[in-house]
Amino acid sequence: MALRQFNIGLRLALAFLVSFRCYAVPDLLDTPQLKLQPVLSPASLTGPPAALAYSTKQNIAKQMILIFDAGSSGTRAYLYGWHLEKGKVLPKVFFAGPPEKPWVLKAPGGLATLVDRLNEVPTYLKPLLVFVKDKLGTQAKIPTYFYATGGVRKLHDSQEKILLKTVADTLRKETFLDVKEVLELSGQEEGTFTWVAVNALAGKFDHSPPAETIGIVELGGASLQIAFVPEKAPEKDRVTLTLGAQTYTLYSHSYDGVGREEAFHRLASAQHLNRCFLGERGAGPGSQLCIQELMDRLALRNVKCHSQCALQDVYQAPLRGEFVGIENFSHVGNEHGEPHPDLKFLEQLGNKVCALSLSDYRKLYPKAPNPHKACFDISFLRSILEGDGRDRGLGFNSAIKYRAVAHIKNQEPSWTYGATLLKILASPH
Repeated sequence: MALRQFNIGLRLALAFLVSFRCYAVPDLLDTPQLKLQPVLSPASLTGPPAALAYSTKQNIAKQMILIFDAGSSGTRAYLYGWHLEKGKVLPKVFFAGPPEKPWVLKAPGGLATLVDRLNEVPTYLKPLLVFVKDKLGTQAKIPTYFYATGGVRKLHDSQEKILLKTVADTLRKETFLDVKEVLELSGQEEGTFTWVAVNALAGKFDHSPPAETIGIVELGGASLQIAFVPEKAPEKDRVTLTLGAQTYTLYSHSYDGVGREEAFHRLASAQHLNRCFLGERGAGPGSQLCIQELMDRLALRNVKCHSQCALQDVYQAPLRGEFVGIENFSHVGNEHGEPHPDLKFLEQLGNKVCALSLSDYRKLYPKAPNPHKACFDISFLRSILEGDGRDRGLGFNSAIKYRAVAHIKNQEPSWTYGATLLKILASPH
């Protein structure tokens, strides 16, 4: 079992309960129910509302948070600024730096690939640390959180422990960082933070009485997350979250291994056998044939539970309300000229693209980054969302309002945004 901790009390200066996997803390609790309950209400955050002051680096650091997202394809450093807004339930959070060039940087390559080369971790992180130090200066003491997601979740506990300890040792050598946490984020937590981000950016927490919230489906490179407020959530996937005076009960589930890149690599090993890759000559494969093959080869089907389960025999509360697709749900649409693809667009695009030869596809979409796997990418989204008729995927259909988004009010609705917001609420100011 992975090591877990409660992130509460003086050690981490947090005021909400959440079970995390961490590199050096003994097992304190093993519970299927995740509880995120900020004790501090926004009214407890004292101090005058003020925009970020870009004139001095020291002032910037006082109203900023640094979050590292160590995903399956690379590690990103996000510098977020924030300030209080009169009459708002939550503080305003935004990317620090100029709007045309926010302070975000990615180091390519997954952190998990260094598990057998720990001596390379400082070199891997160095460009990110130099970037942050250049923006803030050496005198800053910025609250810093390092979270590892999809790729690291697949490691054995002993491997994860030593890898994250190496990261922590590297970060704590930097005097301009106030390192709060270095840990693995569970898929359930990632989905919950994404739900917070989407609804905060959409202004859903600013209403009294509370407005109907928006559900999320998030597709990363190595995992898939879904989170929404259902009529009733099963205990295993239930998350209780309190923001101000309002408490929300979510259904939040993560499918590790059901990610865009991981699924592609699993299929690519048997490329000559499947129908999801465009050929050099002649008509390409059919979209529905590809979806059926994905459901079979990626073990997405239900075996024992059908009417009440989504993927892989996982019980899912009935979908409720409006949903948005995040990350790769949006990326695939953008690669084909549609920034907000809905189910109808994906169906039409899949039928079109999967009937093309590779050369014809390149003529129609000359800027598409991965022509060979275009049919796979589109069909994979459809298999997850709608299934193939025999199995229903996550259960989306024309009766459910859904579209993918890359931005909400010019801000990326990533889980790092939601995590930042909760950290601000949970910290004394």
